[in-house]
Amino acid sequence: MYKFAITRPITTLMFALAIIFFGIMGLKKIPTALFPDIDFPIIMVSTSYPGASADVIESKVTDKIEEAVMGIDGIKKVTSNSARNISLVIIEFQLEKPIDEALNDVINKVSSVSFDDPNINQPSMDKFDTNGQAIISLFVSSDKIPIPNLMKHSENIIKPMLQKIYGVGGVQLNGYRERQIRIYADPTLMNKYGITYADLWNTLGSENLEVDGGRIVNGQKDFSILTDANSYKIDQVANIRVASNVKLSDIAVIEDGIEEDTTYAAFGDKPGVIFEVQKISGANEVDIADGVYKELPLIKAASPGYEIKPFLDTTEYIRSSIKDIEFDLMLGGILAVSVVFLFLRNFTITIVSAISIPISVMGTFALVQMMGYSLNMLTMVALTLSIGIIIDDAIVVIENIHKKLEAGMTKREAAYEGVREIGFAIIAISAMLLSVFIPVGNMTGIVGRFFQSFGVTVALAIAISYVVVITIIPMVSSLIVNPKQSRFYHWSEPFFKGMENVYMKILQKVLNNKIIIIVLVFAVFFGSIFVAGKLGTDFMLKEDRGQFYVWIQTKPGISIYDMQRRTVDFQKEIQKRPDVDFTTIQVGYGKIQSVFKSKIYVKLKPEKERKKGQFEIMDEVRKTLNAMPEAKVMTSIIPSEVPLIGGGDNSSFQAYIFAPTEKLVDESVAKLRDFLLNSPELKGKFGNYHTSTSDMQPQYQLTVLRQNANKYGITAQDIGKVVNAAFSGENQAAYFKENGKEYYITIRVPDNKRVSVEDIKRLQIKNKDGKLMFLDGLVDIKEDLTPSNITRYDRQRSVTVYGDPIKGSGVSLGDVLKLVTSKSSEWLSPGASIAFGGDADNLAETGQAFGVAVATAFILIYLILAALYESLLEPLIIMITMPLSFSGAFFALGLVGQPLSMFSMMGLILLIGMVGKNATLLIDVANEKRKEGNNVYQAIILAGESRLRPILMTTIAMVCGMLPLAIATGDGSAMKSPIGIAMTGGLIVSMLLSLLIVPVFYCLLAPLDDRIKKFYKPKEGDKF
Repeated sequence: MYKFAITRPITTLMFALAIIFFGIMGLKKIPTALFPDIDFPIIMVSTSYPGASADVIESKVTDKIEEAVMGIDGIKKVTSNSARNISLVIIEFQLEKPIDEALNDVINKVSSVSFDDPNINQPSMDKFDTNGQAIISLFVSSDKIPIPNLMKHSENIIKPMLQKIYGVGGVQLNGYRERQIRIYADPTLMNKYGITYADLWNTLGSENLEVDGGRIVNGQKDFSILTDANSYKIDQVANIRVASNVKLSDIAVIEDGIEEDTTYAAFGDKPGVIFEVQKISGANEVDIADGVYKELPLIKAASPGYEIKPFLDTTEYIRSSIKDIEFDLMLGGILAVSVVFLFLRNFTITIVSAISIPISVMGTFALVQMMGYSLNMLTMVALTLSIGIIIDDAIVVIENIHKKLEAGMTKREAAYEGVREIGFAIIAISAMLLSVFIPVGNMTGIVGRFFQSFGVTVALAIAISYVVVITIIPMVSSLIVNPKQSRFYHWSEPFFKGMENVYMKILQKVLNNKIIIIVLVFAVFFGSIFVAGKLGTDFMLKEDRGQFYVWIQTKPGISIYDMQRRTVDFQKEIQKRPDVDFTTIQVGYGKIQSVFKSKIYVKLKPEKERKKGQFEIMDEVRKTLNAMPEAKVMTSIIPSEVPLIGGGDNSSFQAYIFAPTEKLVDESVAKLRDFLLNSPELKGKFGNYHTSTSDMQPQYQLTVLRQNANKYGITAQDIGKVVNAAFSGENQAAYFKENGKEYYITIRVPDNKRVSVEDIKRLQIKNKDGKLMFLDGLVDIKEDLTPSNITRYDRQRSVTVYGDPIKGSGVSLGDVLKLVTSKSSEWLSPGASIAFGGDADNLAETGQAFGVAVATAFILIYLILAALYESLLEPLIIMITMPLSFSGAFFALGLVGQPLSMFSMMGLILLIGMVGKNATLLIDVANEKRKEGNNVYQAIILAGESRLRPILMTTIAMVCGMLPLAIATGDGSAMKSPIGIAMTGGLIVSMLLSLLIVPVFYCLLAPLDDRIKKFYKPKEGDKF
């Protein structure tokens, strides 16, 4: 191939231009994202049951839906939350399950479920989790327009405009209340006219409706018949006859308003509606945000008198991170090329090596686009790290070509011989590198997606780089490389000669003291293992992104008005800080709208404009809010990062405790709490402890006194209907139709008639004689407690435990997981089980994936090298440096105080391949020298002298190529820095290993390898 490339320079040039062209085209088409597609296919089944309590919904709705869906193939877990009025069942599938197939499977199963109460609404299914983090949020408010009109405009105009954007799974409205025609019936006036609430309910249902009347058909026309008794104006509702000569307006106040306050939202001190735009699983975040910004002028044009502000745009971080890594990629390339020039001191040779970078990078972009990957942090980090591999390949070839030129060959001969001589070594190196990354591409699960995107990109870069160095590099070298050296070269050459002499002396001393050196090397390696054990492990490092949530919860039973007041007080306290830009609040957020829960979103000023970091501010905010008088009734006030993966509570430690009975769950959770907060291993080292459950909701329980009820011919159902109609205000008695939309007509007592238990007793009901009598005497009323929400995991009662290891305590997330798992017998009750979620689950998966990847890589490297070298021991000489190089990564991470994370583990995998390159080149030259008649000692000395500069040059070029990652501080640094630091430390140590330790093992194992080869190598006299 290289001979063809050298003899056909125009063809080779066109090939290079084609690579660049397809790379540019691919780059324009590649979607931008922060991470690969790591969205689990999630289907959320939402079912409303107005007026029902959590335990009723659990048995009548949630359990039936869970039972139906559990038999679907490919389910990872099923979680549910039963709360007042609503059931949410979230089915999470394995990552490989297509989302549309998952939705169809769920629809088929849920459609077969039958409910025994007509008040249970049909379940709705969404391809997203409403608890997930919104891609972008909008705030809508108005100083001029009444609140009911604002609500109507939000639902009817703005929401549909956002829903139609491609990739949007749903739009969650917080602070929004549905329009309702609310009827406040006065119990005193109703008693006057002998009307009960049940009578009023039935009357509205029968007097305000549409009834199909069939058809009239004659020879010419076909008429449909409709009996229309709907009310189309409020005064028509008021004129409905509810008794003899009694209109509805005689006994009630009719209000065209909005439903009762169960949610509240504000931006700063201005109330309004917050729109949270959420994506379908697998959709591209940046495309969705771009779609929202494109639609925003149209939304504003359709909303005169309204103020619309976009905020909490999570794609700002994505765009900034990708922009920074693009700069790192270019800077790494420039630094690597600069190192090459400093070593070779030849302008034309440096130019040839530099050419390989843009061509290889563009070729990789083209292949990445063809493979269907996105331009994300993993692919960009992989490309940045690949700069070292690309420049290394080019250096190996060019340096050899340059030696041939110095020997007196012509440019064309030197290009041909230079590539031919080391062609085998390049194949060995590329095959070895590919054997590291191809297994990574076959991983499954969320961590597999991370490693896959990274590994496949590096593998593609290796493949393209190999093609470039055996075609384009020799072609360009045969045309422009100038063997004549500059004055700078001759002036600086003594320094490099002196460096070679020093190295030769050190190498000879090392070879004369092999045993001592081996003992020292392994002592250092085991020392690094000890350091690694002290590092701890985390899934991803935390990063200052200038924003966070404060999650607030109190005991159920608080009114929304009191919760709103307290949350606003917290908000004002936060807003006082000079480093805060703005805040928003949401009380009763999400689909469940629990009024005892609220959250504050805090946007900080840019990092340059504040003196303190995000996590220091979060800690101060937590302490400040907990010290306020308003915090005394709060059960938890937890500042938390805005999540990058998933949504909701972003605590790093998340554990589902589930069991067949609530008692077993509560026992286990209590013991786990004690273990996390008071055990000798974790006391004072674990913070932000809280759980997914809340305290019990206070309720009045009415027990029917059957003897009295039977005496008067009153059934329990009669009593239940009267109480529900009077106090619920949630069930619809009838519909009000306007402009093709239907709105609830609801009934309840006025606000001043539902403040105490006495208001229940004063309700009247008709007995068997049609006479009114008070409920007092028919029921026994007791104050009781009921669950405010019931959570389940795989059809068992569950509680999720949240928390974080305290920073600087010496305990990492990995340590907590290890302790909780290994000592589960001390706190987990028999019959109860545990499953991890969030970062805890991802970290456990990362450790497994890393172990499999490293083991597979070592096995494949050995198999490939043994096949290429036709030797059983030579691969071991090369591979011995691979695990030893980890010591450099461990020491580097320990020096900067970073724990092992997913990204530093990726660095270790990449290190395996990179370290082997130098050893391979050294062994290859040593073998050539032995063939020339040198003994093992002389061969490795000559090989060391020959490869010193290339090894130094390629290693330093690699280190400089990833230096921008190692010292990164901007957006995305939590991902870039660990991999850069691990690689830098590992490469520096590997350079010393290649130059000093590989020769030691070569001297020890090569003679033994020669003896083994005698068994299978051709003997004298063999014909083949």
